[in-house]
Amino acid sequence: MRPFLAPMAVSAKPTTLEPDRQALLAMWGVKTVLLLEPAIRQMYPDRRPAEGYLASSVELQWLREHREPPPRSLVWPGCWDCQQAVPLRYAPQAR
Repeated sequence: MRPFLAPMAVSAKPTTLEPDRQALLAMWGVKTVLLLEPAIRQMYPDRRPAEGYLASSVELQWLREHREPPPRSLVWPGCWDCQQAVPLRYAPQAR
């Protein structure tokens, strides 16, 4: 993922992602979010005012077996630009 993420994240170059790269980025993002909550709960068990979503074993199994976000998952790539009047831009698209 680094070859196509680095220009966007490090060099802030506008990039068009091909469908296969969009799918890979979606899988990576969902995997990261689904595994982040259990990690935070383990590291900081009593220090969070509100718990986030805890993925079910079925969702995690789907991710492992299919290498894609589980059904009903929604993923939107976004862009953060703190130099602009509207710092966050995203465009949801139907799959």
